[in-house]
Amino acid sequence: MYASAILLLFGAGLAASAPADILRSSPPEPETVTQAIMKQNEGLNLYQGDIDGLDPNSRNAIHDATRWPNGVIPYVIGGEFSYSCFDADGNCGSWASAGECTNNPNFMQGSCPQSCGMCRRSAVDRSCTDDNEWCSHWAGQGECTNNPAYMNANCQLSCGLCTSGGGGGACTDNHEHCGYWASVGECTNSADYMNQNCMLSCNLCGGGGNNNGGTTQTTTASAGSEVGRIQAAMEEFNRRTCIRFVPRTNEQNYIHIRKSTGCHAYVGVQGGAQEVSLGDGCLGKATIMHELMHAAGFWHEHSRPDRDDWVYIYLENVPQAQWHAFDKHSESRTLGLQYDYGSIMHYESHAFSMNGRQVIVPRHSTNGVVLGAATDFSSLDLQKLNTLYNCYGGK
Repeated sequence: MYASAILLLFGAGLAASAPADILRSSPPEPETVTQAIMKQNEGLNLYQGDIDGLDPNSRNAIHDATRWPNGVIPYVIGGEFSYSCFDADGNCGSWASAGECTNNPNFMQGSCPQSCGMCRRSAVDRSCTDDNEWCSHWAGQGECTNNPAYMNANCQLSCGLCTSGGGGGACTDNHEHCGYWASVGECTNSADYMNQNCMLSCNLCGGGGNNNGGTTQTTTASAGSEVGRIQAAMEEFNRRTCIRFVPRTNEQNYIHIRKSTGCHAYVGVQGGAQEVSLGDGCLGKATIMHELMHAAGFWHEHSRPDRDDWVYIYLENVPQAQWHAFDKHSESRTLGLQYDYGSIMHYESHAFSMNGRQVIVPRHSTNGVVLGAATDFSSLDLQKLNTLYNCYGGK
């Protein structure tokens, strides 16, 4: 009875009460990572649009990033980010059924996580783990398929062979609204129901979790919550490279992820606490990955010293105050890898345009790749991360 009442209050009841003309409306046009960053950072005095710690007027004060020791990046997620997961718009169900979760992911992840199936939480059983520190890198290179005998025995976690939640007595949530109900006090107010059906959200699962195996569990936020989206972006690094984002304990150097104004970060380790800002409008997964790649030590792709071999830059279409956004970094590393039109760090063709004309134009065929439209790491992005942090090794 209780569950049915909650469903009516927080689920179908919302969409059912929305006026018909509202239900026919459409979500905003899809935004690229570049568009989201430029929109949220308008009016901020940031180098190249989203980089902290450099005076935009000091065009030559650019130094190569310092790597994080052993590829370990301690982090703190600010308490201002929410663990709750629910739709913010009565039209979400209609948009989701029309395919917008796939067609317009940045908007839908932020506004319609419930309708996009992102609200369930689960505990990760760490008794199924990796026995080699290179497992995630090898998995990213296809070794789960190419070398299954070794990988299935020694790299179960990275090869996706570990189950999570949903059975075998696992401590998990049985309803997609659990995170929200917990956030409004239902673990106390409706303890009988919540203790049975929302164990994870009510913190009844125990175990602190770690990245080194064992039989503990790691409790994560639902994928659709603000915290969950940040964690999901970090997991892309943890799973596909040898970089490890780990919760800070007492490390002196770490990133502090805050809901400040705009989307921006420092490049590489700076010393002490350094902010990564993920304000409103910056919590699409690809946008978070872009900013975390800055934190890991990477500039924008169009800043490479060899960029003029790959793109034309038309500064006449850019306000002079923003010309620094197209500096070349003669001392930055190309890592011996090719320029990447499909990089998640590449800005779109109209970035900073003041007249609607293109600013960045490819000199060669892009084979259908649209500049600045990446929603995931490219294969070259992964190679760059793994090369910078010396991830490659033999089994």
